Amino acid sequence: MGSETASERRVHAVCMPYPAQGHVTPMLKLAKLLHARGFHVTFVNTEFNHRRLLRSRGAASLASVPEYAPTCSTLESMCSGVPMLSWPFFAEQQTNCRYKRTEWGVGVEIGGEVRRDEVAAIIKEAMEGEKGNQMRQCAEEWKVKAVEAARPGGPAETNLNRVIDEVLLSNKM
Repeated sequence: MGSETASERRVHAVCMPYPAQGHVTPMLKLAKLLHARGFHVTFVNTEFNHRRLLRSRGAASLASVPEYAPTCSTLESMCSGVPMLSWPFFAEQQTNCRYKRTEWGVGVEIGGEVRRDEVAAIIKEAMEGEKGNQMRQCAEEWKVKAVEAARPGGPAETNLNRVIDEVLLSNKM
């Protein structure tokens, strides 16, 4: 490290995922993108999440981040065109549930005291009913939007490049 010349120095990014389910894989993907752009990346992980990651994906999971790793997240479900049933309990789940139901039209909430027959009715409506048809149609529309945004040269890549160039590589610090 001490023998590094000025031309060999790379910008150092420290990636620290929120220590909860569904946060590690997206942060690993971001770390891989930054590394591909020439960043020196330090990935900070909790021992608990590290053990879970190794147990679920194996030792090679940190060497190469796969293109898709199912974590049952809202983002991945929407990008796949999948309607969702939500039972919000903690953290951002209430906000995500509200948006799935009222803003995006791709979800239904399982509320309060959960009973088997109520859950069965909600699932049946989502799978076979009119509400389910509407949710699937909305989910498919969001999938098309996600595919368009993620295409090479699309808005997702453009905006990520702007963040890297204007924030992470900015000399204004």
